[in-house]
Amino acid sequence: MNGGTEGSSTSRPPVGARLFALLLRLYPQRFGRRFRDEMLVFYRLHRHDARFAGFAGGLRFWAHTLGDVAATAWTQHLEARDSSGGLRGIAQDAKYALRGVLRDPLYAVIAMSTLALGMGATTAVFGVVHGVLITPLDYPEPDSLVRVYEREHDNPGARMVAYGNYDDLRRSTGVFEELAVWTWETRVLTGIDRATTIRARATSANLVVVFRAGVALGRWFSADEETEGLDVVVLSDELWRNRFDADPSIVGRSATLDGKPYAVVGVMEPGFDFPVADAWVPLPPVTSPQGLRRWHRHNMVGRLQPTVSAAEANLAIGSVAERLEAAHPDTNTGNYFEVIPLREDVVGDVRPALRMLFAGVGTLLVIACVNLTSLSLARAATRSPEFALRQALGGSAIRLGRMLVVESVGLSLVGGLLGIGIARLALSTVAALAGSSVPRLDSVELGLPVFLFSAAVSLGTGIVVGLAPVIRLAFGREVNATMLLGGSRASSTRGVIRTRRFLVVAELALALVLTTGAGLLVRSLAALQAVDIGADTSELLAFDIDLPRGATYGGRPGGQLMEGALSHIEALPGVERAAAVLTPPATPGGWGATLTIRGRPVPEAELPSVHYNVVSSGYFETLGVQLLEGRGLTPDDPIDDLPVALINRAAAEKYWPGDAVLGQEIMGTEDGRLPWLRIVGIVDNIQQSLTRPAEPEVFVPMAHDWIFNYVVLARSPGDVLAAAAEADAIFRRADSDIPVQNMGTFAGRLGSSIAQPRLNAALMSAFAGIALLTAGIGVYGVLAYSVAARRKEL
Repeated sequence: MNGGTEGSSTSRPPVGARLFALLLRLYPQRFGRRFRDEMLVFYRLHRHDARFAGFAGGLRFWAHTLGDVAATAWTQHLEARDSSGGLRGIAQDAKYALRGVLRDPLYAVIAMSTLALGMGATTAVFGVVHGVLITPLDYPEPDSLVRVYEREHDNPGARMVAYGNYDDLRRSTGVFEELAVWTWETRVLTGIDRATTIRARATSANLVVVFRAGVALGRWFSADEETEGLDVVVLSDELWRNRFDADPSIVGRSATLDGKPYAVVGVMEPGFDFPVADAWVPLPPVTSPQGLRRWHRHNMVGRLQPTVSAAEANLAIGSVAERLEAAHPDTNTGNYFEVIPLREDVVGDVRPALRMLFAGVGTLLVIACVNLTSLSLARAATRSPEFALRQALGGSAIRLGRMLVVESVGLSLVGGLLGIGIARLALSTVAALAGSSVPRLDSVELGLPVFLFSAAVSLGTGIVVGLAPVIRLAFGREVNATMLLGGSRASSTRGVIRTRRFLVVAELALALVLTTGAGLLVRSLAALQAVDIGADTSELLAFDIDLPRGATYGGRPGGQLMEGALSHIEALPGVERAAAVLTPPATPGGWGATLTIRGRPVPEAELPSVHYNVVSSGYFETLGVQLLEGRGLTPDDPIDDLPVALINRAAAEKYWPGDAVLGQEIMGTEDGRLPWLRIVGIVDNIQQSLTRPAEPEVFVPMAHDWIFNYVVLARSPGDVLAAAAEADAIFRRADSDIPVQNMGTFAGRLGSSIAQPRLNAALMSAFAGIALLTAGIGVYGVLAYSVAARRKEL
């Protein structure tokens, strides 16, 4: 017996066995517990054989054992990590998925193109929804900013506030930190290149307090400058850069607005432009007792106290409205105030449309998911022999399922990246179609939130699509059928056939829903475009004229100049008629006025409202509007001695049903403060809106009212835009300080008025087209794979 040999019979295990047992600790615990005893038996057998090879044989045995333990222990650790979802296992699955995709490029192209279309549309619409509806307004603590309206119980539409009511509301309640008002003013900026119209809003001095806004240069105007009505102006950052070359010494200099020098006292910080302004001037003081309560010409914005909500503010200001109604029954009977969050006021009108579009694009994405699910099931059926072989070689169902999910997620992420590029193109198209009909479009960008949304949806889509074949694989029926039938009819098992049929029917049904919705929107758009507005708007040139405020021509406020310029335009070759109007047809908004009828005394609070329009002589002839009774307007109509007016058929039928209308006197006061207008004619209705019937309207000659903003219309049967340059030159010769802007066809203006319905119809039609294309691709893909799977049978 050799002393110290490992074969000696002792109570303790030999040294070599104890050393080998220590080496087994290098393996994962789960592997060691399962195979430790077997490996020890293996060790004893081979070590017993090695004893007869002497010392050299022992060295060779231990060298081989150590190398084998090191290699297999490392491999078992990697496999243990892989089985628990390690990165190396996922990397291997990605490698297998890439090989499978390269072997089947048709599936990859169909999958990625389908996802790119669906994800591109979804990402684009989410970008718009996020920028318009979700992104906070770009002001400090924007959630406390509110709009305040003064409404009537009998007519709850939005209404501007009377200055006296604003002042009382500001002083009478503690729910607001501050309240401010403004009016929609414009000014003609001259002295810098060519004259241009700017949006110079007249605001109260506390507007910057409400918004907590700062100035980049100089200061904001003071309350004393507002009270005294001083000619000072604060420029926006954009106007300062574009028209004043970002001159840092602009503060203290003057800017000529409407022919008057305004002292520039400051330049606002970049980004602040409320309420969509190029410049701000002090609000003219309201001193007339009638103007304090009767003239609803101001817009109100405020900031709530930190602990007050909009609902609580509405309850608090209800008592103020009741108190004002008791104190001023002639003007405030039936009036109340309403507080609306500023963001809701800005985007509330487009919220339903954007929600509809988001639902439509969500349906499109579901169609894409259903399509890919059906396609992945068809492809998984053709791969059943591969799955059966992998399982026969020891591959677990979990590992095979993970491989399928990784493949699906990879394709989905690639489709999402392609969709980002499509979304960029789609957003530029949306901006072109929307124009100014969708607020806050400048806030829309493909930033981090949109990318995260796209990534999350892509990942979720990949997981959902990849789980469908995994679920089928978990039951094992397709694999068993494959092994029994030799792979010839794997795709023909009843479960798979029923599932694919259901998915194809589902995506076709969803595509039909989208198509039906798009058809309804297109039909509504066609109905809007076919509305008879009561005027012939074809072959009309249209452009805007802004006269400098306070400018008089021949002792009249622009009337003499406009009539003379229109006669020169009519003399141009190819121009048949020309006219000017304050509010052209099919233009929502416009001016409103209370209608008084001489001989019918009515309490002031109960006076009806009518549309008030200012037109030139020949306006109705230019538009081809029929004169129903009396006569039209002429340049020689009296202005001071019982001026004249025309009304439309809706006004005659509502306020003089069955009575004589010609000669009636309206719109005046018995105390002589406002002159009476004598009705000399009735014209047919002209639509003020494409969505509502014509309402009562009064037309007065433009020489009668101090109006500075007109739309000029010129009928030219040939090339409508041919007379544009000559018309511009006519006004520039009359007064070089008159800006001529927005030159184009009147049809183009009508098109911009239906920009939002056109956008909705266009996007839903695009979604429907993509849905049909996707459904078609899905049907083709399923049929193609079904035929490929049964090729051996055929």
